[in-house]
Amino acid sequence: MSVVDLLLYIVLAILSLITTYLGAHTTVSPPKRAKAKKRYERAFAAICVASLATIVMIGIRQYRAAALADATQKGLQDSLSEIKKDLQSAEVVRRLTGEGYLQTKDVLTVPGTFLPGHKFKVNVVTENSGAGRVNDPLTVSTMRIQENAGNDADRRVRQNLEELTMRYRVDYRSRQPQAPQIQGSGAGAWVTLEYRLNEGDIVALQKDTKRLYVFTLYGWTDSQGRRVFATDCRYLQAQTVPQTYQDKDIVWQRCR
Repeated sequence: MSVVDLLLYIVLAILSLITTYLGAHTTVSPPKRAKAKKRYERAFAAICVASLATIVMIGIRQYRAAALADATQKGLQDSLSEIKKDLQSAEVVRRLTGEGYLQTKDVLTVPGTFLPGHKFKVNVVTENSGAGRVNDPLTVSTMRIQENAGNDADRRVRQNLEELTMRYRVDYRSRQPQAPQIQGSGAGAWVTLEYRLNEGDIVALQKDTKRLYVFTLYGWTDSQGRRVFATDCRYLQAQTVPQTYQDKDIVWQRCR
């Protein structure tokens, strides 16, 4: 509910109270003079008009909010359908044609200290795991904390981040193909990400009430000129992270 909606409901409540008060007052002490009676009648009429206008405004805003919610939901469903097609396309191309394809080879954690105020830094290593060449590669990686980790945390994070990276898919589809950058099987690159943790983050991560996620979107153009996309989603198993850690101490779980 927005502030405007709340104010409209407050105005409607005040008008209802005034109407109740005037009704009770005129019932207990009916006006004897004609002028007084006229004033009460005008007051009732004004309050009725104001109440009706407020109700109409509330109805219009609720209708618009419902229409906007429907449009947003349809947009999200269309976006997720497009993502599903992208992932299916990536799998079909990889399986049937032997084309090159991008995926996360590893998430390497830079040694550090798991204490408040320190940065948790990783390198996301990309690899061409197919036999063919990958043209015009796109890699978009992000690291984020998810509140209220639970059974559906992975689904919520994946959905949110796929929506956030949708613009990269749109831009990538519309741009002109660039020169090949990852040409052979095994060739790749990496992206460095970092997140400064506070005391609350560390406590919640260790209790698994929060999770630290790394999400990567890959895009490339195959030998037939098709634009293909894939994603990778992982979260830190923070309960096993020592205060001073090396990469070998870190475990990344794949999103379910």
